[in-house]
Amino acid sequence: MVPSASRARQAWSRELQCVATAQCCPRGNRAISTNSAIARGLRETSTLDRRYSGEKRRPLFRKELEEYDRRRDPVYKAKKHAEFLEKRRLEMGIAPGKELDPDGVARFQEWQMGRKPEREGNNDLVAIPYTTAASKFLYGVSAVRAALIARRRKFYKLYIHDRAIRRSQFAGREDRNNTEHARESKEEISETLVDLAANIPGLEVKMVTDSFLSVMDKMSNNRPHNGVILEASPLAVLPITNLRPCIRTRPSFSFELDRQSPEEKRINGTNNQLPYNSHGWRFPLLLYLDSIVDEGNLGAIIRSAYYFGVDAILVSTRGTAPLDAIAIKASSGAAEAIPILSVANPLSFLTRSGLNGWRVYAADAPPPPRDNFNVTSDYAARALDPPNTSPLVSFIRPTTLAVLRDHSPLLEHPTILMLGGESAGFRRSIRDKANYLVGVRGTRGLDIGVDSLNVSVAAALIMLELLRKPKMAERLNGDAERRVRARRADNRAKENIDDMVNNDEMLF
Repeated sequence: MVPSASRARQAWSRELQCVATAQCCPRGNRAISTNSAIARGLRETSTLDRRYSGEKRRPLFRKELEEYDRRRDPVYKAKKHAEFLEKRRLEMGIAPGKELDPDGVARFQEWQMGRKPEREGNNDLVAIPYTTAASKFLYGVSAVRAALIARRRKFYKLYIHDRAIRRSQFAGREDRNNTEHARESKEEISETLVDLAANIPGLEVKMVTDSFLSVMDKMSNNRPHNGVILEASPLAVLPITNLRPCIRTRPSFSFELDRQSPEEKRINGTNNQLPYNSHGWRFPLLLYLDSIVDEGNLGAIIRSAYYFGVDAILVSTRGTAPLDAIAIKASSGAAEAIPILSVANPLSFLTRSGLNGWRVYAADAPPPPRDNFNVTSDYAARALDPPNTSPLVSFIRPTTLAVLRDHSPLLEHPTILMLGGESAGFRRSIRDKANYLVGVRGTRGLDIGVDSLNVSVAAALIMLELLRKPKMAERLNGDAERRVRARRADNRAKENIDDMVNNDEMLF
């Protein structure tokens, strides 16, 4: 600013010449008073400090600054919020100043949680009511019911929509089109969830309506939730380093725990021993999953493992899909019941477990038939009726690729079944740790490029073969039973002889 000589100076104000850029004064140089210059400087400082929201890049005028300060005032914000809520109360048919009954309070709170705040553009913001920062949301009737039955988590809230009550299931009914049967099935589903929740202390049940659907969709990440969402703590997954030696006559197996933080110990616990049922003939079977990237496949494998009776699931923490709500829903809640362990260092785990007597079987696709275009009748007959124990599942030595006949792994040693990724399979370093290979041989050629099964389907077939009681075990059990019966018969005969001797002594 420089003094302007073109105008007479006043005693109470000193006029200055503006030499700013054209962006500040589009009309060019002009004479302004000192008060105007000071006001302009204050406005520019306020603009830099307050960062007025919007597309305006010019200095704010006095009225704009006052409006901005007024909106930032907490008293003004509280007043506007009260006016907004009062307006919504009127829209809901609640008289001004009237106290709400419990049902009205519940409806009003539900409306507050389910409302969508306005935002520039087409995107809407939806607030999710978290109880804790580590809360997880489970959705789907089967997954939620399994979690409530298993009780391996800490439960916070259960949201049940009217849709869950209206949801129809006709399993086990002869007339699937009978509306009365459908109504009974719907009521049974709702009562089952509510009854299960009533037996769990601290679990809050919230019956919601359509106004809360946007929040439920956000909780389930816009996936089908069937009108049921459960807020709970994370699932307990114990980190381990290796498996300890196992004895078939002992109904449990143990392992070495990896390091855990205090928070992880509260969630996972510190138990390093798991029970299993040997059924009188087998060692434990554990399923190790490496590089399974699809949550659907992960859930399907866990579901099959639980159904067939696998004793535990081992999940690699590197490159494997997370055990989130998607995988749990795909497992139909089986992940809530079967023990799940995590492995951070697969190579060390497999090496140390092998030294403790565990044998590793890697699921791998068997070599294809020699004729890629067509399969001869001789090969199809040999594939459907091979000289080993199963028509399709075969056990192979990785060094010689020789097929093992009458091979029953669980009858000989504790077993780890490894399953690799959907596309690339195992890493070479992981595959080299396998003691045996196991695969499902097909009966068709590779004329269209289908050379293997889906990993979840192959896993189910292999688990079924591993857990099938072999004829050898039945023969061994039969021999043992015959020996026990013979021993009992000998004891009874000896007792009879002793009785005869005693009786003879009484005669003399």
